[in-house]
Amino acid sequence: MCGIAGLIGRRDPDFAAIADARLRHRGPDGAGSFAEDDVTLVSRRLALLDPSDAGRQPMISASGRHVIVFNGEIYNFRDLREPLQRAGVAFRSGTDTELVLELFAAEGWRCLPLLRGMFAFCIYDRAERTAFLARDPLGIKPLYRRHGPGGELAFASEVRTLLATGPARPELDPAALAHYLAFGTLPSGRTLVAGVTPLPPGHFGVWKGGRWTEERFWRPDFAPRIGDAAEAVRVARAALGASVGAHLVSDEPVGLLLSGGIDSAAIMALAGGGVPAVTIGVADPALDESAFARRVARHFGADCHAFELSADQAAARVPEFVAGMDQPSLDGFNIFCAARAAHERGFKAVLAGSGGDELFAGYPSFTEIPQLLAVRRRVQPAARRFGAALAGRSDAGSRRMAALLDGAATVDAVYGGYRSLFTPREVQSILAGWGIAPMAAAAGDDRGIGPAAFPNDLDRLGWLETTNFLGNRLLRDADDFGMAAGVEIRVPFADAALLDAIAPIAAPIRLAPGKALLKRAVPELPDWLTALPKRGFTFPFRAWFDGASAGGFLAGWRLPALPANLDVRDETRRWALLVLGEWLERHIGVSFYERSGAA
Repeated sequence: MCGIAGLIGRRDPDFAAIADARLRHRGPDGAGSFAEDDVTLVSRRLALLDPSDAGRQPMISASGRHVIVFNGEIYNFRDLREPLQRAGVAFRSGTDTELVLELFAAEGWRCLPLLRGMFAFCIYDRAERTAFLARDPLGIKPLYRRHGPGGELAFASEVRTLLATGPARPELDPAALAHYLAFGTLPSGRTLVAGVTPLPPGHFGVWKGGRWTEERFWRPDFAPRIGDAAEAVRVARAALGASVGAHLVSDEPVGLLLSGGIDSAAIMALAGGGVPAVTIGVADPALDESAFARRVARHFGADCHAFELSADQAAARVPEFVAGMDQPSLDGFNIFCAARAAHERGFKAVLAGSGGDELFAGYPSFTEIPQLLAVRRRVQPAARRFGAALAGRSDAGSRRMAALLDGAATVDAVYGGYRSLFTPREVQSILAGWGIAPMAAAAGDDRGIGPAAFPNDLDRLGWLETTNFLGNRLLRDADDFGMAAGVEIRVPFADAALLDAIAPIAAPIRLAPGKALLKRAVPELPDWLTALPKRGFTFPFRAWFDGASAGGFLAGWRLPALPANLDVRDETRRWALLVLGEWLERHIGVSFYERSGAA
């Protein structure tokens, strides 16, 4: 795990030093840079494989032709080394970085589908004077880029690095801002900074002579080919076991973030038990899962260290959380605190259960959205009339339902309304108050794979949850706040090889309510656990916002200026706006506080 940056096509003597300083938190175990002609590459390293100097980056290939900066983990790198060694490649380190470098030298972009893991990297070809950038299929590892007026390319693991090395006056992207207000996250193709965009997940790009081309190398295939339930269980079990086993590859101890739910418990079961775990406890018994986590650990014979988090302790961590935030998000504080706990326990890498709900229908959305869609289609002639009546109310729930009724009777539209933070009308009202022209936000971010690619509505819904809730929210937060704590967060459920294996399972089996397939595929899970109702890994934000300690938790925070009739009683809405206002003012000098009051 590392932080990487580069400038291609222009020489800037200050770039390496600035980028190194900005990325230092991502790589405490080593630093390096490469400069040649108009190329600068920078790396900060968190060493989990071969921590010796042989694994230092930037790394130059055995031939001397290629140079790489790499962020991520390739779990099958040892298997991929063998054919290269038989072909005469002499490896000088035990790292996955060198494997990627030499495999690319041999195969070019065709190496990408062979890589199992999470990755974002750049390989510079010194002979052809080209730069090749790639990002893993699900976008676990970030890679942002900015193209300059002279054709130069700057890239980095974090938006903040490009801000520090870019123009003195960055501009706000209003379309990205509208999307954030609508959903509390940024879409996969934009950031809040105009001109700074992510390389899309599952894509590679090539820079040559100031020209940039981009191509997709991975897409899921949900054509149903497995309709037998028993076969589905066998396929799922094999794929899950392979993924968890792969994610344990490390030269450092790997722990587990144990939430007390089914997903992290399934990882522990598939790992054979005994994986040391970390959990977080809170004072609210309705939200505290630490007792369940400890019981799961005892069931599998594993050590579990529980960290109790009080409102005062949470307040003390907010400044560090904000400082670690590369892009604003309505979520992330929970994973930040869990990563800090893992760091304090001595782990450099931990497994997390993110992705289990998306792949195996663990969210209520998998039953509620089809029901809403059915109602929406039934009442189509009268839907807009009902919606107009509700739109006049001031509470957030009525306005969200009005937006659902006003939208199209499609999975994408209903999903967008279901997962919305603010309704389209509320978004436009907020933007107008900030002096920004009306800007629409897409209902769902499908990463360029449209509805026609899916055999049915349920598969489409699963993909929207995988790309939007998991990809744009959970995975991004895991990278930001894991790195802020100096911990690599590995996500065995967010694994392209796993998704490729189970995607052919017919949707009624794979996405049966309540993660039925996952439970059958992992029968080691105790019955008392599988019988528990769904509980999210969340914190008592409402009590922290409104309770006696609210002054400490929100010290120095303000809400941006808002329409007088906007309902912000919900703590999720308040948190998303507080984080947004702080980020905009801190990083791009944009302030919407002129008419604001205390939170």
